[in-house]
Amino acid sequence: MRFLSEVFDDDADKIGMLQEWFGYTLIPDISQHKSLAKIGVTRGGKGTIDRVHQAVLGVDHTVAYNLHMLADRFGLHPLLNKHVAFVGEVQLANSRD
Repeated sequence: MRFLSEVFDDDADKIGMLQEWFGYTLIPDISQHKSLAKIGVTRGGKGTIDRVHQAVLGVDHTVAYNLHMLADRFGLHPLLNKHVAFVGEVQLANSRD
């Protein structure tokens, strides 16, 4: 909680939203399909949050994913049976796909 308070400047709404997000991803129920965009400064806690999230869910339920894979014939395959896909920096402006 100390880390979250530091990262989110003691904003209880942001901390609560992150807790809610973790909760959505604990079970494979896709009726609550959600996405979360973490936007912030470099070294601002985004990667730490992802690593904790992966540790909570387990590596079998997560995947590192690149949006360029969507253009491939079997690009959705890595997402099967995963609770969370971690997508790094998104740079699609110069992509032909």
